[in-house]
Amino acid sequence: MSTAGALLIAAPAPPSPLASLRREARLLLRRRTGVVALVALFAVACVATAVGVAEVTRQHAAIERFRALDAAERADALAESSDWGGAAYAAFH
Repeated sequence: MSTAGALLIAAPAPPSPLASLRREARLLLRRRTGVVALVALFAVACVATAVGVAEVTRQHAAIERFRALDAAERADALAESSDWGGAAYAAFH
């Protein structure tokens, strides 16, 4: 069998990732519900991030208050004890 008569067909090149992304964006933006869903998802993500940052800030402030209270309680416990054993028993560790 001769290879001169055989037809070689090359496989098409895969589309670039950017072309695929553009195609998917066009498909998504065609429908109004897709756009509304994306906007709603973005809004919920922004609110969740803001609430999370506020909670972390609040917790950092509480930790700093508790550190100051702990230092004061330790100083009181050490001042009231007469020996190191009593101080170790009275102080939180």
